Amino acid sequence: MNIPRKLLVRNAMDRKSGDDGGRADIKKAGTAGNGLSVSDYAAAHIPEGSVVDFVFYEDFNSDNINEAVIGITHFAPFPPESAVMLVQSDGKKLRHSWLSIADIRTAHECPALFDNAVAADTDGDGKPELVLSLFYGQEHDIAVSVFDWIDGELRQAWRSSGSYCYGSMETEDVDGDGISEIIIESGTHAGNEIIETNDTCYHVREACCFKWDGSRYVRRPYRVRMPYESYNLAVDFLKAVWLKDYSKAFNMVVLPGFLGLAGLDDSSLAAFKRYVSRRLRPALQKNIIKGKLAPLEPYDTCCQFSGPEDCFTVEMARVNGAVKIYSLEIAKNTLPEI
Repeated sequence: MNIPRKLLVRNAMDRKSGDDGGRADIKKAGTAGNGLSVSDYAAAHIPEGSVVDFVFYEDFNSDNINEAVIGITHFAPFPPESAVMLVQSDGKKLRHSWLSIADIRTAHECPALFDNAVAADTDGDGKPELVLSLFYGQEHDIAVSVFDWIDGELRQAWRSSGSYCYGSMETEDVDGDGISEIIIESGTHAGNEIIETNDTCYHVREACCFKWDGSRYVRRPYRVRMPYESYNLAVDFLKAVWLKDYSKAFNMVVLPGFLGLAGLDDSSLAAFKRYVSRRLRPALQKNIIKGKLAPLEPYDTCCQFSGPEDCFTVEMARVNGAVKIYSLEIAKNTLPEI
């Protein structure tokens, strides 16, 4: 069976719900009037050897009959082919169609992959839309599309104007008005003066959300979530120390705790500058002249960076709703070289 669109999809096995390739989720959808289950119908029209990547069973068109939206990947013959299938019922019989997804390709004709899929009401009409993010390339560039019910079909109604490197997408009603916003986080190369920012390393991230204003999706600023809120702060602090921006670094720390017991006597900017100049910056300089720091997996309250000679552990605490640096510990690097 021909799938009308070629897409590479990331390993869909991590979304599979059991050894049946994820079709158990569809089985719960019920049957058409002729007794044929939606699961059996979908399985009969999905190419053999395919893996189910995601399944939604929602009333997308407000006819009181749920539609099944199924993302699949067919791995053979190479290259893999993927698509989104819509299965509908009129109460008597089932029918299906394949969603038309605009191609997302780089100048090198790199195929796209599914990143995430969500069914949520993003435009306040009381019906869910299908929100898809697709990624391509080594930098995990994502583009986001919204599929809405238009003229009897589920069609692509909106697509982000640009792509977002190292991106991720989710939806959430962040302002409590009953309408979900589309939240996108993406990477930047901020801090690359001292931090490795290659494809395999963690990146400083930024965020935005798209909010329906009654006629279109409008981009708005949004705060990066944990643990990257902490990671961003840790990188920014190390960069400020490296660039001798002591005033900026001073405003990022918890005082007097950051200075230890000495902070009980003096926690001024001058005392902070002396502490950083004597204890922190020389160690940072010693490592950076031999190579940049490699970030390890970030956590909400702790971020670690591996240098050629030392490991830098930045510990954080939330103070009055804001993340602050509580301490910076330096220890000999005993991590094995990769």
